[in-house]
Amino acid sequence: MAETATAIGRGDVKDSAAPSKRVEQITGWQAALAALAVMGALLLNVLLFHQYLVWTPEAGVALAVLAGIALIYGALYGFAHRLIRALLEGVLIATALNVADVHAPWPIAAGVAVAAFVALGRKSVLPFITVAALVAAGASVLGIGQRREAAVTMIHKPVAAANPSSTLPAIVHIILDEHAGIDGMPEDNPRTAAVKLELERFYLGNGFRLYTRAHSDYAYTLNSIPQILNFGEAQEPERSKAEKKKVEKVAYFDALGQRGYRVKVYQSEYLNLCGPSPVTDCLTYQSQNIGPVATSSLSTGSRAQIILRKLVSPTFERLGASAYNGLRRLGLPLPVRDITELRMNPLNAALAFDRFNSDLAAAGPGEVYLGHFLLPHSPFGLTPDCRLKEGAWMRRQYPGSFTSRENAGYDQLLCTLKKTEAAYRAISKSPAGHNFIMVVHGDHGSRMTNAKPDADQAKLMTDKEKLANFSALFAVRAPAIPGGKDAAPLSLSALMKGLAQSRFSLPPEGKADVRSQVYLADDDFIPRTKITLPEGW
Repeated sequence: MAETATAIGRGDVKDSAAPSKRVEQITGWQAALAALAVMGALLLNVLLFHQYLVWTPEAGVALAVLAGIALIYGALYGFAHRLIRALLEGVLIATALNVADVHAPWPIAAGVAVAAFVALGRKSVLPFITVAALVAAGASVLGIGQRREAAVTMIHKPVAAANPSSTLPAIVHIILDEHAGIDGMPEDNPRTAAVKLELERFYLGNGFRLYTRAHSDYAYTLNSIPQILNFGEAQEPERSKAEKKKVEKVAYFDALGQRGYRVKVYQSEYLNLCGPSPVTDCLTYQSQNIGPVATSSLSTGSRAQIILRKLVSPTFERLGASAYNGLRRLGLPLPVRDITELRMNPLNAALAFDRFNSDLAAAGPGEVYLGHFLLPHSPFGLTPDCRLKEGAWMRRQYPGSFTSRENAGYDQLLCTLKKTEAAYRAISKSPAGHNFIMVVHGDHGSRMTNAKPDADQAKLMTDKEKLANFSALFAVRAPAIPGGKDAAPLSLSALMKGLAQSRFSLPPEGKADVRSQVYLADDDFIPRTKITLPEGW
């Protein structure tokens, strides 16, 4: 401790190589203060942006951790040679800009420029950085230039048309992201049979027609959902990712509007379905917002970890993962660690689902409630009874055993089932409870594989991986449609088209002897090649 204190308090030493020019005196304590000011300002920005309660124990823990890092920085600075100090100042600037989400290559360029300025000019930028960080923190508190993101936003569009007919059944339409189909679940997992029984208990027990061999035509949401809701109509493949996130046309909504329906959409920020008519209400939840963590059941330590992880940029996460996994490949006895960016969709999607179910209690005739929830989408942070798991949340491509991640996925799937059951109870007790239609389906498969379902995997993908990527849940309950299992190998878009054309009066039918073809896309989600699903699909 005495050595550290000496290092932190040490001033700069006169450089023997250039005795004629005096070096500015910056102590290790001043360097530590500068680092703490920068990291504290970044922490405050994260909390205010996510509208997280600032005066909480977890925020204090996070600040204490950052203070410890600042002391280490100051100690290194106090011990370092002049050129190393210049490098440390450049690293501080580059790291701060990277955390602040400044796009590459500007953080690196700024860091290099600062390091060069300090090294050549023999003048530290730390005093300026300290003052700038404190001013930025003060401006954030006052709301000057501080961006804020609400966890949930609601938009209501005025409607001039008459109220929907009282004879129109209400429609509950739930899209569950990464929900596998019944027959596409892994047969080699001992838990699969029990999970299937739970799904069949609810869907078959409440009169749903359950299509056990339904599949998506695409393995990614930005392609699959627009194609499903447009009844299989080819979408513009060359649109950018940003353009694909805003769906301009929804044939399903057009068909409902022509019948006099009003549509209420519940969605994440990832895919915008709220533009087309006849959408009257639109709730958007921010899937990665950490604000709701403050009132969650997680421990103070877990909440502090989440806050701190928001300060780690994807760039550093990728570098950390590459370095750690590289050491494991070299033979170091390190445990398996899933080093990846923080994903909060289990919590935010579950809360949005609860809001959806609460609103369903007031559903009336002629109203459509459509919700797209990022559940049971990875990472798997929910128990079967929907409690948040402490510690790291496993992902579908976690570098551990398949069984462990499949079981973590099953936990979250069973929580998703509980939310779906709550939706069924809510609509059943609503003013529209005597006459309603309910559709529940996935958008693609669970994607529980070791490789992304991209075009370059076309010749490598096994039958099990094909089902993991494309098998998807589809269940419908309507007064005119008989319940039970249906093994027809139909695409989700064909099922929706058939139901819409018959106005939910006839069950769509398929040919058992036809093997379906599906699309694989590139990194920009542009379809590049077709593959054939296994026999019977």
